[in-house]
Amino acid sequence: MLQLLQSNQPASWVIIPLLVALLWVAGVLGGGDWTADSVWGALGVLAGSRIIHLMHVESGMRTRPTAIPSWAWVVSATPLVWFTPSEVWWASVFMLMALRLSLTLREGEATGRSFFWMGGALGIGPFLAPSMWIWPVLIPLTVLALRPFKVSETLSLLMGIIMPLFFFEAFFWWEEGAVRWPETERQSGGLFLPWRAWILLPFAALGWAFRQQSLSRATARQRFARQITQWVGLAALILTTVGVALGQPWWPIEAAHPAYAFFCSWTLGWCLPRHWKGGRVVPWVLMTLSFGMAILLGSGRM
Repeated sequence: MLQLLQSNQPASWVIIPLLVALLWVAGVLGGGDWTADSVWGALGVLAGSRIIHLMHVESGMRTRPTAIPSWAWVVSATPLVWFTPSEVWWASVFMLMALRLSLTLREGEATGRSFFWMGGALGIGPFLAPSMWIWPVLIPLTVLALRPFKVSETLSLLMGIIMPLFFFEAFFWWEEGAVRWPETERQSGGLFLPWRAWILLPFAALGWAFRQQSLSRATARQRFARQITQWVGLAALILTTVGVALGQPWWPIEAAHPAYAFFCSWTLGWCLPRHWKGGRVVPWVLMTLSFGMAILLGSGRM
């Protein structure tokens, strides 16, 4: 299955929507409500997986068979649609668009247009889900740490960020606090992930540590892309959860959900030794855990 995904054949993309649908059905069978909110959320996860796939292909990053980022995003994110407002997943789509553009910002390749549209995507995200404001802060800071911006590039980025303010309807989105999808209701049971939902995190954390070794063998292009995807994911995950530990109700708790899925996307496949034969069964183990998480989250027993 994962070898087919790596081949980048058109038929391979039947697997991703099918997996999203199966995980969503698992949540319904577990007792989750068949609501428009969960459907919109699942579609947002699917849209995000496509952008992550394009990021992976365009950046030239090579990866292991167990580390298909778009597949790992679906496995870790889809069960959370029962626990997350749908607009958060669609806001994450714009954040992923900005990240995709950021991978092209190596010296000599960036254009003012890239910075402008990157800023536009960063500016639209918080209109959909205000709690996602921490992503538009982290992404430019991470890229800036790896590649200094020119004055003209900074101005293009800022112009893109403020661009949504000039849309009349977007102003009212901001004033209302968030976009509400038609006939949807906010999920009940809290917004922060219960401890059982973090079942994939130990695998992802180990994979993140092993992935650092790949930087020494990577080309300049691959190194830049890997550093951004590694550090943005880790920083977003830490900063979106620290407010919970401190008991701050105003902290962007919702943003922890796509941060968790994004961190898993780029690290799950690196949690095992390279030549270990048992690695072939790991994707199936992770899928089983994901299905179990979908059922438990849908049932509300977590």
